[in-house]
Amino acid sequence: MPTSSLAGSAAPKRSTVRKLPTPVQQHAADGEQLAQVVGYYARVLTESPEALEHLQRRGVSDGLCKDVGLDSGVFDLGREH
Repeated sequence: MPTSSLAGSAAPKRSTVRKLPTPVQQHAADGEQLAQVVGYYARVLTESPEALEHLQRRGVSDGLCKDVGLDSGVFDLGREH
């Protein structure tokens, strides 16, 4: 019978990666969780000049950002940082 390569090995180490709080309420309805996730990523996006520059390079316009629920001046917001 084959033996596991983990047999006899030391116990796994604890993670040193810091746990982040969840951006959504875990017991919310599906639609509410989706809205919370979209809102979270919209806020994070507007705080990242690098992400905004990437979207502009990809041809994403202010109009498209508005269509998906971001402020129409999202690219101007990113330049203020």
